[in-house]
Amino acid sequence: MENTISTLLKRYELGSLTRRELIQSLVMLATATSTASASGFEASSIDHVSIVVSDVEHSAEFYQRVFGLSVLNKDSADETIRLKVGSGYLALRHRKDPGRVDHFALGVPNFNKQSITRDLIQRGATPEKDEEGDAGFHVKDPDGFGVQLTYTGNEK
Repeated sequence: MENTISTLLKRYELGSLTRRELIQSLVMLATATSTASASGFEASSIDHVSIVVSDVEHSAEFYQRVFGLSVLNKDSADETIRLKVGSGYLALRHRKDPGRVDHFALGVPNFNKQSITRDLIQRGATPEKDEEGDAGFHVKDPDGFGVQLTYTGNEK
């Protein structure tokens, strides 16, 4: 949405869009956004993927060397290293049973936990209590994969 607004403003400043056209476009954009919000949330990105490894330092070195990823942050207490990948990240976590995907997270703009919880229940999913204190919360897909819903680009 920010890109659309920015484009509209640039067109207005360049004179290819009148003030009236700018206002009409912004009103239409706001109406479309509120209509989408009224129909429930929609994930907009993959925020991160969390994998379970046997040695986080060794795995981090591998992903840095082979794929050129950089360390976003380290959480020694949780035995987790997060590596930057585009606008998201890869979480390397030391847990039982290495060599598996722990979960993946979908980013949701305008995150409202109560609203999303209500939508998930209406859609037949059961939100799970977050046992590890991560941002957002989790649901299981039909095969048992953990799907985390998390904030994207707005305040928590």
